[in-house]
Amino acid sequence: MEDYERVKALLHLINKCCSRSIKRILDLGCGQGEVIQKISPQIKAELVVGIDIEETALKVAKKRNVMTVKCDLNVGGLPFRDNYFDLVLMSEVIEHIYNTDHILLESRRVLKPFGYLLVSTPNLAWWLNRLVLLLGYQPYFTNVSVKYDVGKLFRHPLKTGCKGQHIRMFTFKALRELLEFYSFRIIISRGVTSELLPSFIRKIDKAIGHFSCSLGADIVLLAQKL
Repeated sequence: MEDYERVKALLHLINKCCSRSIKRILDLGCGQGEVIQKISPQIKAELVVGIDIEETALKVAKKRNVMTVKCDLNVGGLPFRDNYFDLVLMSEVIEHIYNTDHILLESRRVLKPFGYLLVSTPNLAWWLNRLVLLLGYQPYFTNVSVKYDVGKLFRHPLKTGCKGQHIRMFTFKALRELLEFYSFRIIISRGVTSELLPSFIRKIDKAIGHFSCSLGADIVLLAQKL
């Protein structure tokens, strides 16, 4: 459900603002290419390049017609010339990166003038996180251990485990300000619901996210290089 809602939101933002001008896409942290496989046919991109550090994931992405490049997003430059791509995608990636300044600078460099940056990331200031923090619990999407998902309301640390470490957790305001420092302007944003929730709460969560992306479980935004 969460992937479906997020991909739908990503496509909505692209189709509303820039789908006709997107010919070349760079997917940073593409994984197995699931997200870009769903997005690129909808906007008829001519070139789709995916970058990841995991070779096994890149092999799967390649089978999905994604041109793949192995690269560590935390160090070194992206292996592309300046002003080349129309869209850079970071879907559930920026929260895993140590050096967010570096990847935003590189994203800006490889984007064409007025190119687009499409980002989705978990929201530290999700309305439910605000409530559980008030009650003394650890906010969802955050980790203090590489083995156990401790301190969470309704989560058993020995049963849930930790699936990937979120290094940088963003609020909408923090993400907006960081993008502005690197000369990106947010065009449109929205909040996306979470699969963590029972269906009857998810409806409320979805409505809250539509009302304000700063309260949604996931932040999805489209920014433009200035």
